[in-house]
Amino acid sequence: MSVNKVILVGNVGKDPEIKYFDNDNVKANFP
Repeated sequence: MSVNKVILVGNVGKDPEIKYFDNDNVKANFP
């Protein structure tokens, strides 16, 4: 099991669109 840590710094215009996949992957889109 691995743990990924992501730190985002900056100005994000909108809330992220977060999608969860069956294989425990997560995708976040910033529109």
